[in-house]
Amino acid sequence: MEQAVFTPGNILIPKKNVDMKKWSVVACDQFSSEPAYWERVREAVGDLPSTFHLILPEAWLEGADLSREGGRIGGAMARCLEAEMFEEIPDSYIFVERRLAGGKVRRGLVGCLDLEAYDFAPGTNAPVRPVKTPWFPGFRPGSKCAGGGRWKRPM
Repeated sequence: MEQAVFTPGNILIPKKNVDMKKWSVVACDQFSSEPAYWERVREAVGDLPSTFHLILPEAWLEGADLSREGGRIGGAMARCLEAEMFEEIPDSYIFVERRLAGGKVRRGLVGCLDLEAYDFAPGTNAPVRPVKTPWFPGFRPGSKCAGGGRWKRPM
C-alpha cells in the first residue's frame, strides 16, 4: 500500500494578537525578478512577527549563503515558538479562499506534504512535482533552508 503524500497535520496558525497585515506575505516564488519588492517587504515588517522571516525569497536565492539563511530562518522559527504566538489546530486540513483583483476566486487546501515525494526533474512521474520549472537548478525545497527542522511548514 502506498503512503499518502498529502495528509492532515497539526497546523500552527497565529494567535489573534498577531498583526496579520505584517504576518502575511506572498509566496516566496512571487516577484522573483524584483528583489526591490522584497526589500520593501523587509522594511515594512521590520522585526515584527512575519512569515517574511520564515522564508527565503527566490529573488535572493542566487548568491545566497544557504547555510546562513537556514540559520536565520531557524532562529526566527525558534523565536515564534518561544513567544507562544501560535494556536495549534490538530490533525487538520485548512480550506483557504482568496479573491484576485479581477474577481477570480482561488481555493486551496493547507495540509502536510511529504517532501520526500517531491521531484523537480523535468518529465518526472513523482507524486509531487513543481507547476513550473525551478529557475535555480538543484535547489530542493527544505534542503538547506529548512531552519534546522524546528517545525514543519505546511505547503
